[in-house]
Amino acid sequence: GLDCSIVASLICGELRRNIKSYPNVVLELLNVGFENPRTGMMPSDTPDRKLGISSAKTLQKLYPDITIKLVEINVPYEQYLQTRPQIIDLMYPKNTEMDLSIAIAFFFASRGSGNIRRSDGSTVKYERKSVVLFSGLGADELYGGYHKLANKSPEELQAELTKQINNLYDRNLNRDDKVIACNGVEVRYPFLDEYVVKFSTCSIPITYKTNKLILRKLASQKLELEGICDEPKRAIQFGTKSAKMTKDGNKHGTDLLK
Repeated sequence: GLDCSIVASLICGELRRNIKSYPNVVLELLNVGFENPRTGMMPSDTPDRKLGISSAKTLQKLYPDITIKLVEINVPYEQYLQTRPQIIDLMYPKNTEMDLSIAIAFFFASRGSGNIRRSDGSTVKYERKSVVLFSGLGADELYGGYHKLANKSPEELQAELTKQINNLYDRNLNRDDKVIACNGVEVRYPFLDEYVVKFSTCSIPITYKTNKLILRKLASQKLELEGICDEPKRAIQFGTKSAKMTKDGNKHGTDLLK
């Protein structure tokens, strides 16, 4: 999506400027898709997979001197069921349906066991080599990415964004760090860098913080991420189809796990 594509593009730019220092570096783009029995959707058909393929091609075209690999991680339903108890244990004390659907997506992403495509379209098994994972977390809280913020007044939006960013450690970071770290990966959050947070909260006008306008302008005007800059917000659990997996999928994200 938008946030991760911006992070990936900035990483590529840094690698290009220091290519002599990183002659053999590989940038792995980890993309997860779940088999969802309720919808009948397979991992290759998920919204995030389709967008991931498109975004990877854009980055590869912009940075042909950087080795960029899209790792397609497919999660069969049986594997989801087998892994579910482990994720529930890891993310404790978080215990809602939404927590599970987000955490399990990050678990399989950080494990990084999937496939990459050859130039002829065939696939070959691939295991993640990197030990540092960059995440786009924080962009929605800093720049108003959530749909529920769209119609708020500037004063209401400012108050809500302040609340969102101050609650991030409890709502997301503890849960995500545990499921990622169990795969031997260290996660970094560029949008949560102290300078970025201070600049974003103190120097960027509130008018640029509706629907992540500031990031969309950055993507289109500075990073040449055409198409990606117009992508709507889609939560990871809906993009990967890790939410509402079964026929009783009328559950709400706030429902407690049984």
